[in-house]
Amino acid sequence: MSRPVVAIVGRPNVGKSTLFNRILKRRLAIVAPVPGVTRDRHVGEMVWEGRTIAWIDTGGWLPQMEEEIQEAVTHQVFEALHGCDLVLFMTDAREGFHPIDQMFAAELRRQNIEAPVLVVVNKADSAALENEIVEFAALGWEDILPVSAQEGRGVGELLDRVVAMLPEGSTAETEPADVRVAVLGQANVGKSSLINKILGEDRMIVSGTPGTTRDAVDLLWKWHGKRILLVDTAGIKRRAHSLPALEFYGTMRALKALERSEVVLFLIDATQPLARQDQRIAGMIRESGRAVILLVNKWDLVEKETQTAAQFEERLRASLSFLDFVPIYFISALTGQRVGRIAPKIFELQEQWSREFPPRRVMELLEGLTLHSGEPRVKIKFAQQAATRPPSFALYVRDPSEIRTSTLRFLEDRIRKGLELDEIPLRIWLRSSKRRKI
Repeated sequence: MSRPVVAIVGRPNVGKSTLFNRILKRRLAIVAPVPGVTRDRHVGEMVWEGRTIAWIDTGGWLPQMEEEIQEAVTHQVFEALHGCDLVLFMTDAREGFHPIDQMFAAELRRQNIEAPVLVVVNKADSAALENEIVEFAALGWEDILPVSAQEGRGVGELLDRVVAMLPEGSTAETEPADVRVAVLGQANVGKSSLINKILGEDRMIVSGTPGTTRDAVDLLWKWHGKRILLVDTAGIKRRAHSLPALEFYGTMRALKALERSEVVLFLIDATQPLARQDQRIAGMIRESGRAVILLVNKWDLVEKETQTAAQFEERLRASLSFLDFVPIYFISALTGQRVGRIAPKIFELQEQWSREFPPRRVMELLEGLTLHSGEPRVKIKFAQQAATRPPSFALYVRDPSEIRTSTLRFLEDRIRKGLELDEIPLRIWLRSSKRRKI
């Protein structure tokens, strides 16, 4: 099913992300009263008057500057503009007609943007401010509409106008994802670089400055007819409650991305020692129960001998013993080394993660099993799969308190091998057989 695309553009801090969130009725983009918060493109969908519309929130445009990040933001803005069906050119009623608005209008014309333009004068919180919108006619477009994204004033009329201005055709298709994948890791480990390499385009802003990505951004990756929803995230910081507002919300969005994912790409930096924060992120992933691929990035920068990779993996698995089952790939987001192995493994793990087993197969594997090697004698009287995503198993024993951690590890290994669930997390729930008639 096709749907038109609307790009929201303008200079920094005119309220683009506030309007984007208001239209989609959820906080998909971080909003703060400082310029330059949004850098990468955000995409979201909503239905108005029976029509599905895709909306793109963009970073604030500024005249050509030498800063690497601002140049990248500008590139992202025009990528959105060249692929949209309607442009919402946002301005600020409180500040009035601004020289940068005029410069941006001239740049739009120079770039030969073909989509129609609707000038949206935001922060028109009163009738007096609404009356001031005539000055924005100097931008050269006849369609001008006042709104207050913060208060919701005029947004319904805006949506009606958008539907009326949209062409019958469209430039994009509505495609549900076959799998949702979160890309997690510390700042500056190469998450955005990896996504750009996977997509084959500079979709995410990449910089040597840590913290370039500030928000979670959804991106669709088409692979052999299948659709993978990638969520690039800000680097997860420790002690999120004590972080500055932007970093706090970026970290919270990363954790939210983890919650709605099925598979996680967990990146670490091969050129740096494994940090405590890497272990903390690994612990959160393990606790979430998501399938995970551990990607050792920047492997092209490591001096190697015959056993370098094997020794590195051995140390890594020892440090992250609670993730010792996960597949590990040594990659380079810069050169593309082994990046091609990621997609097939994503779908392989998703299949394992969602697998269901008939009760008899689980019972045959564990029913009647007796454990007593140096521990209290424990008998598994009954076993069954209790849930999927991840596979979870209920084991009935006489007294769950008798089961030690080492025994649980033994049971987990037995289930993994017996059910061929070698590379995904499992959950084991102990139940008292006294509550169940066997």
